Amino acid sequence: MWDDKPEAWHEIQPGVQRRILAHDSTVMMVLQGGGLFEVGSETWTLKVGSSYTIPGGVAHELRADAKTPTIVLDVFTPRREEFLHETVRPDRA
Repeated sequence: MWDDKPEAWHEIQPGVQRRILAHDSTVMMVLQGGGLFEVGSETWTLKVGSSYTIPGGVAHELRADAKTPTIVLDVFTPRREEFLHETVRPDRA
């Protein structure tokens, strides 16, 4: 069990914050702000209820829009080792 706490949040670019929600050796969930989303050659604005998949190795970028904040849940499997430095210890086992 992970509770929300300020030290769990990391600004990954201006206006975009990420928090690792939960993780183990096979999966990782990340919560992040949003706006204009570009995947490969396609670009769209994320809307409430939007969902998507990104194939491995496809370039993607999120451009924050402070006027229309969006919450995005990214699920990685296997987990992203390069994000582990952002994780915090569980509050309860």
